[in-house]
Amino acid sequence: MKVAYPACNIYDKLSPSLLSLKIARHSPCSICNDCPGLHPPPRVKVVLDEHSDSSLGNLEQYGSDDEDEEISSYLEVCACRHNVNDHGANKLELDSLEKGEFARRGRVAIRLDEFLQVRILVSSYTPSHVL
Repeated sequence: MKVAYPACNIYDKLSPSLLSLKIARHSPCSICNDCPGLHPPPRVKVVLDEHSDSSLGNLEQYGSDDEDEEISSYLEVCACRHNVNDHGANKLELDSLEKGEFARRGRVAIRLDEFLQVRILVSSYTPSHVL
């Protein structure tokens, strides 16, 4: 089974539910102590959705080995069996604690995604003079 994760890293283009998903990815579960952040259950593959703002352009044009499998929805439930709200992304609860807390966590989650994306690109890069 495949589920989507938002590729967009522009705050104003993300709905509250997609922003919650980004926050939950980087927030530990408040119910169980073992879960460091929202992640898929076994046998569930996470793919980026089609709404990308990447400077690399549309990498999906090159296809993949499992194109036949359809994306069922966005990642909503963690392998620990808890949802996005249980992973620190409950908008109502956060904004009741401090005005703007949800937005602040959303911006931090977007920045973490950007950092991790660059890190993956750099670690997979092999200079031609090394080959």
